[in-house]
Amino acid sequence: MFCEKAAQRPHKPLRSSDNPERFVLTTRLDQAQKMLSQPVTVNYHEPSPLAKVLVDLAKTTKSDILVNHAALAAAETSDRVEATLTVDKKAWAPH
Repeated sequence: MFCEKAAQRPHKPLRSSDNPERFVLTTRLDQAQKMLSQPVTVNYHEPSPLAKVLVDLAKTTKSDILVNHAALAAAETSDRVEATLTVDKKAWAPH
């Protein structure tokens, strides 16, 4: 499968008998676009640990949210930092 993706060129047929949709090259942003465009409503008006906020957002959106702990550490913080967030029917990211 990797070789098919790596060798994919316009107007060249795939050699594999697998479903051609398995070999379509898309970015992670493209793959996440459906989730990012759905409206979300959350209300953390009282400070809550970022880890809890992210777990609840993941459940609400039925998605996986991965925390880059190394980046947080480099910014001298962690997912234990408390945060507030109030959002009413807003998409994560515009189209």
